[in-house]
Amino acid sequence: MYYDEVNVISYYFVNGSTKRWFPQAIEINGERLSFLKTGVQCLVKMGDSFIKVFNMSDLTTLYRISFDPITRSWKLLGKRTLGEV
Repeated sequence: MYYDEVNVISYYFVNGSTKRWFPQAIEINGERLSFLKTGVQCLVKMGDSFIKVFNMSDLTTLYRISFDPITRSWKLLGKRTLGEV
C-alpha cells in the first residue's frame, strides 16, 4: 500500500451529473497524470463514515485512489502496470 497524498487537478462528470464525478488529472510527487474518462468508483465503509475509491487508468497503469469527504483528502492506495497478473 502507498497512501501517498494526491493533488487532484481536474475532474469530469458522467453525463453532466454533479453526483457522479471522477478525477481526470492528478499530481503526485511532482508528476502530472491524466486519466481516461472510463473509471470505476465505489463507496467503502471506514468506521462510521465512507470513502470513495476510484480505479483509474492512463492506458499504461491502473491507479487506485481514495477520497475522504470528511477530511477532503486524496490518497494513492496502489498502482500496477496494465498487463501484470
